[in-house]
Amino acid sequence: MRKRFPHPVWLCALALLGLTGCMPDLDPQDRQATLVIAKAFAPLSLDPAVYATGNDYPVHELVYEQLLSIDLEAADGVGPELARSWAFSDGGRAITLELEEGHTFESGAPVDAEAVRYSLMRVKQVGRWSSGYTEWLDDVEVLAPYRVRLHLKRPYRPALQLLAHSATSIVDPSAVQANEGDDFGIGYLSANSAGSGPYRLLEKTVDGTVILIPNPQAPPPKTFTRIEFRPIPDEGVRRLLLERGDIDFTDIVPSAFLQRYRAIEGVDAITGAGGSSLSYLTLNTRNGPFSDLRLRQAAHAAIDYHGLRTLVLKGNAIQLPGYLTPYAAGYDDRESPPGRDLEEASRLLTEAGYKGEPVEFITSQIGPVGEFIQSNLKEAGFNVQIVRRDLGSIDSLKRKGDFDLIYEGWLTDSPDPSSMLEALFASRNIETGLNASGYRDPETDRLINALLSEAEPERRRRLQRQIDQRLRQKRPVVMLFSALPIAAYRDDIEGVSINPVKPYFHPFHEMTRTMDTDRP
Repeated sequence: MRKRFPHPVWLCALALLGLTGCMPDLDPQDRQATLVIAKAFAPLSLDPAVYATGNDYPVHELVYEQLLSIDLEAADGVGPELARSWAFSDGGRAITLELEEGHTFESGAPVDAEAVRYSLMRVKQVGRWSSGYTEWLDDVEVLAPYRVRLHLKRPYRPALQLLAHSATSIVDPSAVQANEGDDFGIGYLSANSAGSGPYRLLEKTVDGTVILIPNPQAPPPKTFTRIEFRPIPDEGVRRLLLERGDIDFTDIVPSAFLQRYRAIEGVDAITGAGGSSLSYLTLNTRNGPFSDLRLRQAAHAAIDYHGLRTLVLKGNAIQLPGYLTPYAAGYDDRESPPGRDLEEASRLLTEAGYKGEPVEFITSQIGPVGEFIQSNLKEAGFNVQIVRRDLGSIDSLKRKGDFDLIYEGWLTDSPDPSSMLEALFASRNIETGLNASGYRDPETDRLINALLSEAEPERRRRLQRQIDQRLRQKRPVVMLFSALPIAAYRDDIEGVSINPVKPYFHPFHEMTRTMDTDRP
């Protein structure tokens, strides 16, 4: 039978090096009902109106509910959550939603139309990263206690799918307004929760660990009455703690190391479909070397895409031919992925007059992928140095346009690529930091705006293809690969699966743990 061993003193010593913390001493029965999840970083914010990134989503979606949910089988890509029905009107400039009664915030207050109005308008008022997900929204009108009408600035088809995003989570107005202060309640929601999801926040510790317990107003979880998200930056430490049973679950598994996890006794690992997680190089088109199109094209030609997928990622990734994901209507699976052309890269560098000026390659974690890319760029003639920065610093550099290139990623969140294309490439999102490359192209803006308002499926497909072709010409980012999402977990955990378009979210409240009478 599997056994969990005591925690040795040297594990605590690792905490002094900033690698991990020690598990608190829990009664065996409490440990049975506690799920410990390892993430690479702590959430940037527990307030969904501030940040809603891959580090924040998993907590937000357990604590808060959204109006809609993603449904790959539905014609418009969404299904019900807080809303039970929805419809466009006024030529696509309004959406009326009927709310399902019976949803309750942890305070006991009902999730009603006023809560929806307050929450969505608060995202806009806060004006932080998450506000990019409500840029299309003009106002929210309360029609009845459980009916709202969203007034749009312009016809905007992706709005439905953005209402399924954690950035548009619905928060309890009474709780937040009572603690608003002069920061719209950001400080309050950094240390408290005000949601209607299956869990509520118990504590966020000084090391960034987030501890959740059941929301008394929601249906009880099947097994886990305590969820701990523990930030552990070092992959080797995460793997060691998973092997020992000190953590139960992680979805921060490098593709190159999948077989190492599968070889651990007492651990299972699964992969999901590729396409939702995009990894790419953001090139600064505003200033510096990559403001020259020829150097952007050279960077694209320098990458050994096949070697990256096969040698480094061990086949646990797919290569996209362009800028569309496999779920997009305009995606063509008959297209060949890009290949390396060092001769073309060298020619472009010479033509641009590049003479070996230093290029700073920024990443949040230095590992095999970053080192491989650096080597590729050097072989093409770029003078590249890798620099590690924390996520907050990277966000600041992106907003200022103060970088050369950044290795980063995007989770597409929905089957429709429209909102991703708008976020990353529309010029209006340069100031928000979403369009980090600073890419500004009137023709791309025109095509994106047409796509956002178009309802007819075939015209949407054609517009997606046109945008893809335009981006291939301008190369504001180098699309590297789409990794297969991986989850590794102790094999006594049951009910683990990976959502193809939301691989970062796992319904831990629906999972169970196999009882083991020999477990201490």
